[in-house]
Amino acid sequence: MIEAIKELGEYVLEEDPAFLPVKHKEILNVKEPKIAKIIFDLDKRILELDADYISDEKNEKKFLWVGNAPGNKPQLRLTTDNPKYILGGKGHQWVIGEILKKIEDEGLFKDEDVKNLYEVLGELNEKFFSNKENWPSKLEGLLKEKGLKNKELALYTVSVKRNDEIMDLAETNGYRKLLYYVLYESGFKRVGRCHICGEEKEVLADPSYPEGTLLKIYNIDKIGFLSNITKSTDSMLKTHVICVECKRKLVSGLNLVERHLRSRIGDIRVLIVPKLLGMRIKGNLMEKLQAVEKAFGALAYTTIEETEKIFERYQELYGSELPFTYFINLIFGGPKKSSFEYQGLIQNVPLTRIKEITCKSIELSRKVAGLFRENSEKWSISLNEIYKIFPLRRFISDQKVKLEWRPFLELLNAILVGTPFPKDEVVKRALLYARIQKYGAYGGHNLEEVDEKWRDMALCRGLLKFNILLTLLSDIGVINLIESPQFEHRLDEDMEKFVEMQRYQNWQQALFLLGVLVGRIGIEQYKMGDERKSILNKIDFEGMSVEKLKRLANYLLKGLKDYRILKENEKTYGQMKELLDKNLDRLSNPLDNAFYLLSGYAYTTLKAITLGGGENE
Repeated sequence: MIEAIKELGEYVLEEDPAFLPVKHKEILNVKEPKIAKIIFDLDKRILELDADYISDEKNEKKFLWVGNAPGNKPQLRLTTDNPKYILGGKGHQWVIGEILKKIEDEGLFKDEDVKNLYEVLGELNEKFFSNKENWPSKLEGLLKEKGLKNKELALYTVSVKRNDEIMDLAETNGYRKLLYYVLYESGFKRVGRCHICGEEKEVLADPSYPEGTLLKIYNIDKIGFLSNITKSTDSMLKTHVICVECKRKLVSGLNLVERHLRSRIGDIRVLIVPKLLGMRIKGNLMEKLQAVEKAFGALAYTTIEETEKIFERYQELYGSELPFTYFINLIFGGPKKSSFEYQGLIQNVPLTRIKEITCKSIELSRKVAGLFRENSEKWSISLNEIYKIFPLRRFISDQKVKLEWRPFLELLNAILVGTPFPKDEVVKRALLYARIQKYGAYGGHNLEEVDEKWRDMALCRGLLKFNILLTLLSDIGVINLIESPQFEHRLDEDMEKFVEMQRYQNWQQALFLLGVLVGRIGIEQYKMGDERKSILNKIDFEGMSVEKLKRLANYLLKGLKDYRILKENEKTYGQMKELLDKNLDRLSNPLDNAFYLLSGYAYTTLKAITLGGGENE
């Protein structure tokens, strides 16, 4: 995975040898955030403001927004998201003073461009910060004059004005060279073996990787992470060291991933790192990488046609670079203050596997949608849609709400890699989902709260999606479902298609039909004003034993008579009872019993909702 990031960095630096890891600054609820030049007029000794720049990729690159220095480290960036770093006038977070100090301490005057930057900043410091004026308040006045609010400004950058000409210091060669030094070369060096390329050369004893990035998993700034638990140079060399060239490649490659190859599955952040086995990407780097990202994103598409277009475009771009040579690595996690919260890694997923999963999931969704006369989007089982129905526990740790994400990542790993996954775990999550919807117990889980009047529909659709998920897992080799035997007696055509699609065995058919009858009584109860459907009180959502199933079957016969719907349901009841009696020895798992029973209820209830009435034979 690290090697794949390094290779991406090599591609980036081949296309742009002067590349620096520019970031993107987002501001919520602001359509077009701006970049403001804070202009120091060296002749008149006044402050000016020019906020006519949109904070987009082009201007972030122009003004070299690479993020602030992390934590309590000295601020050495002339473009920042905090104007106090420019105008504060003192302390280690005052940019101008810290850059002057850095150049002096490190003896960087030898470079003429850096020397020119030093002289300009020295003059600026002398003319504006020698008498401790309150420049932050003057900036507030300028913002007010221009009708601007702080929240509209994403970034601020330092400019100077002399003889009515403005110079943006972030665009000077001196600043670019200084930034390169700060990002890659600053720090103690000695000869050692680079832990990335393996060569014996001059290495950085402390890599000082960018804060909040994946590379911070190589943490040596705390003694507990060091070899021999001592902060000696030898310990640092044994723990993790890197040469300047490899650090550049890693930082550049990771910057590319963070800017252009990010995704989300529900609340879980994902970095997508592509790997081309045995070949190199030839030309059109960004377009080709975005095609890879879209191929992963195709798991969220809802029509086969759109998916085919994505892979057709992929084929056009790569030509002889066949899809089977391409793999992606998925890194789950994201920045957490100065560190990276690593959640998991799925390695070497072929793009052909992603295409297979996507097409099969869409095909299943379309089939089920046809049975309910609905748009296939409502039956999508993309990774995001699976997340929405897969209950994950929320808990408090260190006074923060956290998510128990591991069970979902284990399912994703099984789906994407093809490793076995326990069917019982899916059934448990389905029943937990049903309980949450039935009782409105959303508080401790990731499920979105549903208005009470729509919960029955959400319960039904979610349970049926779990059925589709099980079929998908079987189709892609994660669990084993054998072909379904036909009903011995003909029933509703759509119902038979659904049962056949889900590959129900006789014992599962019995439970499904039992649930169908529960649903039909529930429909009658709803019509008579019992919106909560008291028949559901006969079902234990945590599991149904054989004895409970027998009692329910007997109760249903009475219920069908009481609600005067026995005649139209007599054949269904008869087939259910026959199948149930023949398969009592197969009903030893209470969780399975409850799941397939509730699946029958969900099918009948949702049919009634979507088609505007009950399902009569």
